[in-house]
Amino acid sequence: MMEWHESSPLETAQRELVEETGISASEVELRDTGIWSQFPLPASIRSLYPAGTTYNREYLVSCRIDSPVGVELCRSEHTNSCWVSGENAMIMVWSWTNRLGIRYLINDSVCSGSVSD
Repeated sequence: MMEWHESSPLETAQRELVEETGISASEVELRDTGIWSQFPLPASIRSLYPAGTTYNREYLVSCRIDSPVGVELCRSEHTNSCWVSGENAMIMVWSWTNRLGIRYLINDSVCSGSVSD
């Protein structure tokens, strides 16, 4: 989630990458695609957002990893991780916006191949 002092989706992605995976932006290539999706928040998850928030805007930022990097998951947000192809990732995610983003990255050749399936 973008914090008040952050000025761009790329800045937010850099912070989130470190917080959620332990991967530093200096180890990878981040790119703001300029693509975003906005959608109404289901009532069941509105409590995760600031009071009065009824919509969410997600920005698509790609992360290119050219060599293996260690992953340290933030256990309060994630319980598991694995490297998969873009096609398998599209099957695994529940969010329609995530599926669209992954499809874009596959078609844009940013997400070509996989580390392992």
